Amino acid sequence: MRYKYKARLLSVLLLTLILSCSVLSTAASAESKSDATQSIWEKSGKDITVTSPSGEKREYHCYSQNIKGDYYYSTYGCITTAVSISASGFGKYVSPKQIHKGSSSSVYSEKYALKKIKAKYRKAAISLRLASQILTDMGIPNKRVNSFSANAAINEIRNHLEAGKPVIVKVSKKTYKGVHFTGGHHALVLIGLKGDTVVFVNPWGGKINHSSIGKVHKNINLTVPELVTKLMFSSKEHANSAYVSKPKDGGGYILVG
Repeated sequence: MRYKYKARLLSVLLLTLILSCSVLSTAASAESKSDATQSIWEKSGKDITVTSPSGEKREYHCYSQNIKGDYYYSTYGCITTAVSISASGFGKYVSPKQIHKGSSSSVYSEKYALKKIKAKYRKAAISLRLASQILTDMGIPNKRVNSFSANAAINEIRNHLEAGKPVIVKVSKKTYKGVHFTGGHHALVLIGLKGDTVVFVNPWGGKINHSSIGKVHKNINLTVPELVTKLMFSSKEHANSAYVSKPKDGGGYILVG
């Protein structure tokens, strides 16, 4: 009897220990998931994994500038959102809100980058110069090109995509093949090539190869030469400004990584 009692007591104690560990493990998992939701996955779109011709894989999060009830992002937020999308491909998950609303002491914020380039804050669309500085502050190498020749840009952008790295480009209000992205100027994030077709994320809605300006266009097929020569544009002036004051001065691209 004494043996059976001890065995039963041991079984109860063992079961209690197992249940306690299970509860702790579940709580830890929930806490971890909660932390991730608040700090990393505070995002608005879906993830996409791109495999380059060299076999390198890179995962991006498709942030969206189309945030309900927020006039700033829907009007001025395309470049800020493009920075967030590009940075996610390097494991830096910083939302557009964190970039724009972060204080001057918050690394990766717009105001922090402004201190570096000694410029003043304006509630306007950030320029490629400021976007480049934010990426640099994140520790992500990048090359900003404001004025370009078509052939050089085509080769540079194509080579960068084939190497498995993203490119932020500015597109104009022009229409090509019935497709247009903006009534003024807008940013896209090129993340890869599918054959000759560019794979891109549109910050407006955070969607892949999609435009919702005017008639909704899905699965847009654009080659690098078509994109560069038909929709992209160079900055002729003010390449070193922190904000875009005139659309014609906001063109160019950033090779990220």
